[in-house]
Amino acid sequence: MFCTSLCNKPIFDSFAVMDRLFFFDFLHNVKKINPSTINNYRSALKFIYTAVLKKEWDDFSFPHINVYSFKIKDIELPKPATTNKQMTYEQAMHKMVIEMELRGLATGTQSSYLRAVRNFILFTGKRDSLLSLTLDDVKTFMHHHLKILLQTPQTINIKRAAIKFLYVNVLDITWDDNKVSNVKTHKTIPVVLSMNEVARFINAIDNVIYKTIAILMYSAGLRVSEAIRLKVSDIDSKNMQLLITDGKRNKDRYAVLSAKCLQALRTYYKLYKPTNYLFEGQRFNLYISKESVEGAITVAATKCGITKKVTPHTLRHAFATHLLENDTNLYYIKQMLGHGSLRSSSRYLQTSNMNVKSPLDFNGGVQ
Repeated sequence: MFCTSLCNKPIFDSFAVMDRLFFFDFLHNVKKINPSTINNYRSALKFIYTAVLKKEWDDFSFPHINVYSFKIKDIELPKPATTNKQMTYEQAMHKMVIEMELRGLATGTQSSYLRAVRNFILFTGKRDSLLSLTLDDVKTFMHHHLKILLQTPQTINIKRAAIKFLYVNVLDITWDDNKVSNVKTHKTIPVVLSMNEVARFINAIDNVIYKTIAILMYSAGLRVSEAIRLKVSDIDSKNMQLLITDGKRNKDRYAVLSAKCLQALRTYYKLYKPTNYLFEGQRFNLYISKESVEGAITVAATKCGITKKVTPHTLRHAFATHLLENDTNLYYIKQMLGHGSLRSSSRYLQTSNMNVKSPLDFNGGVQ
């Protein structure tokens, strides 16, 4: 998995410490592999390096991953050499992890930034001379991904944010937003299902687990990551509330718990009797995967004949739109969705049917 040919020694020689660290980060954050399994991969790689290739294995850079909590900060990277003349790739990554953790960036954001910066540095070919990077390097990188790789403006802007973080907080290179601006994005309107379509869609889900998750997301406007991480202790049936912890941007909030949703949760609980996470996965003490929920929703949408592109987030859009159509104050919708500003919530004004009439229909003077 780490290399397509175990016998190709030059390929192994080309992998630096950071490449191997990114491999372990990929296993945990993208593949969601159990920490114990990741440690098995590590032991296998150590055996190949020491017994087969007769190479030294730097244990200080590869500690065993904590089985209970693996984060980027658990990786002990080599300390950068004290020099003002140059900074290597490994030194920059070490400093970048520290800077991101000091600013409280989410683990997913840290992983995304590290991958973007790694791709950028490989693209420029300046791995060992990062202080020679320029703003023109950034523009060339962004243009290549926009016109050659045909990536979306949103994806490119995320990469730009990661590179800006590297320049400003790690390399101390002057950054000018006027010279390296965001790629202009096309503002789209969220796909929204009608109430009838939501009912047809949820009833088309046969599996009780996925059906309960869909009911939960629609009834409370939850993101899929918030729904699958919900714990039994987060359900407050007395006050009819759901405690959402570690939401987007590490914000906690309360979400509404509907009576019908509570009934569905109780039916689900009697069948599966979860102890910690409400929707437990196959691995011990871990929640169900986001990918499995996405797959079940795609199948259900196709099954009930909905031609719109339906994702788990579509249920969150439907929640906000249907509340707005039933005269719920936009400020309350903002609070329930956990948005940082009304600007994010106001997009649902375009998706709701507010029964607004054209002035032509009530102007009797026009024939």
